[in-house]
Amino acid sequence: KFGGYWRTRWMTYSNTDGVDDGGAGTALVDTRSRIYYTAILQDNLKFVNTFEMDATWGGGTYGDIGADGKDLEIKNSYADFNLWNLNWTIGTQGFQWGRSGFLFDDDATGMKIIYRADNFIPAFYWVRAYEGGPNNTGNPGQDYDYYTALVNFKMGNHQFVPYVSYLFANSGGQGINGGTVGEEQALYYIGIDYNLKMDALSLMATGIYNGGAVDDSVDAKGYLLDLVVKYSMGAFGIHGEALYATGDDNATDNDQEAFIAPEGSSYTWSEGYAKGSIDKSNFGGSKNISNLMSFNLGATYKASKTLKFKFDWWNINYAEDATGFGDSRDGNKDVGNEFSVVATWALLKSLNLDIVGAYMIAGDAYEP
Repeated sequence: KFGGYWRTRWMTYSNTDGVDDGGAGTALVDTRSRIYYTAILQDNLKFVNTFEMDATWGGGTYGDIGADGKDLEIKNSYADFNLWNLNWTIGTQGFQWGRSGFLFDDDATGMKIIYRADNFIPAFYWVRAYEGGPNNTGNPGQDYDYYTALVNFKMGNHQFVPYVSYLFANSGGQGINGGTVGEEQALYYIGIDYNLKMDALSLMATGIYNGGAVDDSVDAKGYLLDLVVKYSMGAFGIHGEALYATGDDNATDNDQEAFIAPEGSSYTWSEGYAKGSIDKSNFGGSKNISNLMSFNLGATYKASKTLKFKFDWWNINYAEDATGFGDSRDGNKDVGNEFSVVATWALLKSLNLDIVGAYMIAGDAYEP
């Protein structure tokens, strides 16, 4: 079974480095191609592969003069089989937990074990984030592993997904997730996602507590809260979101109160600042949520069967005062306000044209 995905983007942006009148900007075109190949050996066994090629027009890989491509990325390669009433996927594959990526949304190498039932789906994930082997600490056991257990169950219009994640690096830690190379790290996350779906109203809520230890000496004490509400009225719709992730107001004590977004986390909430569609600009921000307090109001309009619009306003703040800049940004939380519009036009079946624009009014704490 073959499939694929293709995307080409024309992007232009200016003044995204926070400099008034004449700040940095650029224009570029890039292309992403993916080829899906699945070998179906039998009903209960298949082998899944995804190959990816990325190029910026005019430079690198296959985008420049001559165009002969040299880079072919293996994005996914895993076995998918059913055994003992369980679904197993083993190899390099996509993982996601913690709503739409608060804790993880990326491709990685590991294993999923899932029991699939109508309204009750327990699952276990293991990701080998880093393999040790020879390294500069001289410790061949320098491994980092992510373990996650979750249950997805439904009751009528309600859906609950509680989960527990444990991230562990031994004494040869890789230095990710706020840690130091050569130090042990043991982080855990306890969270729950809640979804309510009705005819016109949908509601999504997430709460995550982050505990454990960084470098075996600094206690992690962070949390994240998120609430999304959507309401549709025929061709019109309105939506809103409130997102809060703790920051650390005292960097000199032994408590890490800022929510630690694990490596591999990716939650895209705005088009520009949060690296949404406009993800190659110097807009600032991140898909990894920490020290953030943001509020959103937006609307959608379906003009026809083939054309729809989405409008958004985001008020963006740090959860704790910005410090360490040595200028007017110190002591401020106001990052700014982003306004965006997305127009999606279905040109053909399976072929869309998206036009995306975002404008940022920088606040006193804006950091590109």
